[in-house]
Amino acid sequence: MSKSNRDKFVPTAHWPIHNDYLIEIGRMAVLWGYLESAMENYIVKLMGVDEFSDPRPAIAIAHMSFKQRQDALTSLCALQCREHTHLADYQKVMTMIDKASKGRNKFIHGNLGRNPDDGKHYLFSMSARGQLKFSSEVVYVADVLEVTKKIHEALAALHNLVTDAQHVPIWDRPA
Repeated sequence: MSKSNRDKFVPTAHWPIHNDYLIEIGRMAVLWGYLESAMENYIVKLMGVDEFSDPRPAIAIAHMSFKQRQDALTSLCALQCREHTHLADYQKVMTMIDKASKGRNKFIHGNLGRNPDDGKHYLFSMSARGQLKFSSEVVYVADVLEVTKKIHEALAALHNLVTDAQHVPIWDRPA
């Protein structure tokens, strides 16, 4: 594409999926980043490090996968829940995070595309655990939004768990 055509390109057209899907996937990605950041900060907090400028926890956490961070956070909650009773519901929160993670991974690691013949959006995925499997399903913007809501609910629950606060999902907050 020449530079002149590139500069005239309209970003609302010609993409493999409609913008409403792209917006929700973007919202999902941003909220996921918030959840990951919160987990990192709460691991540091539960390690007893009050000074966030101390680089040692960041060095330990930086190369952990999301699941390893979740396992570390779970272990820290289990270790401290007798002394800090507000941590007692950690398993419920970890289940929420698991569900959010599963939904996020489905969309982020799947292949979302629009079928020009029927106009529907399909999510294609492949698995090779034990046996090669392919799957496809019709997905709607509401499906992506549901996962985004689960991420947001898990984030609020995580904040509540560690800080002993009462954050509610954005849709339940006063206007």
